[in-house]
Amino acid sequence: MDLIEQIMGLEKTYIKEDFPESFEILKGDLPIILSSPHSVTHFREGKIKQGEFITGALVKILQKRLNCYAITKTKNDLTDPNYDGVHPYKEAIKKVVTEFNLKYLFDLHIMSSKRPSAIEIGTGNGKNVFNNPQYAGIIKESFESQNITPVIIDELFTGGFKNTVSSEVSKTVGIPCIQIEINWRLLDLASPNHQVQGVLDSLTNSILKILKDQ
Repeated sequence: MDLIEQIMGLEKTYIKEDFPESFEILKGDLPIILSSPHSVTHFREGKIKQGEFITGALVKILQKRLNCYAITKTKNDLTDPNYDGVHPYKEAIKKVVTEFNLKYLFDLHIMSSKRPSAIEIGTGNGKNVFNNPQYAGIIKESFESQNITPVIIDELFTGGFKNTVSSEVSKTVGIPCIQIEINWRLLDLASPNHQVQGVLDSLTNSILKILKDQ
C-alpha cells in the first residue's frame, strides 16, 4: 500500500469515527508524544466544527515511523480538547508523559488553504518551550529544506491560550510542547500539488534532530 492509499484509509476511519473510545493512545520507545486533538469533528461554543481529519492519519504514520507515543481524538463527544478546560484527552497526555518520562509533545493541526503561510509553529510566544528558540528554528529549517514555505512562528496560532493542549501540558508537566499548523493545500490529496510526503519528512527529520540535540 502506498502512502496516499494509507492516508486515505486512515482518514476514512476518522471521518466515520470508527473507534471504540473517544481517543486512542499508542505507545512506543521514542520519548515524545504526537497529538491530534481535532482529528474528528468536535464541538466548540455550541457549534459543531469540522474535523481536521488528515491530522489523525499523519500522527499514526509518524508514530509507526518513529516508534513513539501518540494520541488522537477518535469520537465527537461534544467537546473540544484544545479549547475546553479540564478534559480527559489532556489528562491522558499528562499521565502518559509522567509515567513514561516523555520529553516533548508535538500537537498537529490544519489551517485553511486561504492562509498565506504554509506552516505556523506555535510555542505560546516562547512560554510553552521555556523560551528556547532552538525547537522552532529546527522545525522551520526542516520544512524550508523541503521547499515548504513560508514558515511563520507565533503570529496567529500560537498555542498560547491557557486551555490548548500545548499550553496546559507544558505548564502542568514541564515539557516543551509545540503546536504545528499545516496549511490544507499541502495535504489536499485531490490536488496534484499536495506535499504530504514533504510534510511527513519534515516532521520526522525535525523531531529526530530535536531529540538528538537535547
